[in-house]
Amino acid sequence: MKKIKNEFPKKGLVYVVDDNRLYREVIKMILEKEGYAVRLFDDGIYVLKAMNVHKAIKQNVPNLIISDIEMSVIGGLTLFDEVYKLARGSKPTPFLFMTGTTEKELIAAAEERSEYPVIQKEALLKPLAEIINNVLSETETAS
Repeated sequence: MKKIKNEFPKKGLVYVVDDNRLYREVIKMILEKEGYAVRLFDDGIYVLKAMNVHKAIKQNVPNLIISDIEMSVIGGLTLFDEVYKLARGSKPTPFLFMTGTTEKELIAAAEERSEYPVIQKEALLKPLAEIINNVLSETETAS
């Protein structure tokens, strides 16, 4: 049987799951610049389908999943639980949660599941906003 070539030869494969296209694209740009291959998903349901297929062929399984906590069909918390069920005794895929919510219960539930801190979405774009504000304030004072 001919071996299928892995289509992700970079540092690793990261799944980014968010129903907000802007956040998906920003994270993708950052990760690709660092040498990671990135697949984007707008809901957890598509991640589970992809993982079932890739696990069956033992290729292109993600090295990391970054997921929004709140999404319409399958949110990050349910996705995390399902990914861990798929692992069935093998080492599960590392998982990072991100969120735009301030609901303490949701953040606490995510923190209980993952060994990594929850990333606030606002923190992802804040440096960009600060740079833009600085540039524009310098432009105004120079005029």
